[in-house]
Amino acid sequence: MSTIQTIVKAIGSLVVIGLGVWPILTADNAAAQVLPAATVPSAFKAEVKTVGGPGQISATYACVSRNGYRFAFRILSGLRMDLTAPDRVALVNTDCSQAYIFRVQDTLPSNGTELTHDTCRDTLFSQHPDAKILEEFSQPAMGQLCPAFDFTWKGKKGVVRRGRAVFLVTSAGVVEFSLLSDPALFESVRKDLNILLQSVRVSDANGKLQFPVIFDKS
Repeated sequence: MSTIQTIVKAIGSLVVIGLGVWPILTADNAAAQVLPAATVPSAFKAEVKTVGGPGQISATYACVSRNGYRFAFRILSGLRMDLTAPDRVALVNTDCSQAYIFRVQDTLPSNGTELTHDTCRDTLFSQHPDAKILEEFSQPAMGQLCPAFDFTWKGKKGVVRRGRAVFLVTSAGVVEFSLLSDPALFESVRKDLNILLQSVRVSDANGKLQFPVIFDKS
């Protein structure tokens, strides 16, 4: 069993990642590969898109379609996309020591109701009731301050793992982004979660996405 599968099974239903079932799509080979049709029913359709043109800095995005809406977020160098589980998208690194999880939380209110730590905490514990919350704070993302949690949990062999979960309100529903990692890596990789959150784009009801244009000034 791989490291990431051990982490995943330890926290219950938060995420199920089975590397090798889906083709690996990375920021380096995105233009050459497209996800095939799902072998199990999935709430998502996903593809990799590289944006940018002459005089611009190119960036690679995961584009996820769900119920007529499209979401996009950066795939940073060294990460690969896995869509094994039907209700979430995972970005993992090559040695499987860190994972970034995207999911839409249909159980949380998104019709103008402000999210609170109390509401999101219940969702967090419903996914893995043995977690220990280390800190609750507000994380900036998409022009809002989002409920966020740093937490730990123990694997089957008692190995402590670290995580961070952030809940965002979007026009297409409440989105949860989670970082799962080895404790020794957490402080160094959490900045990548911040970059990912800053890159999130949500389409209009017609599925139209607008990507930022970054000009190369070098």
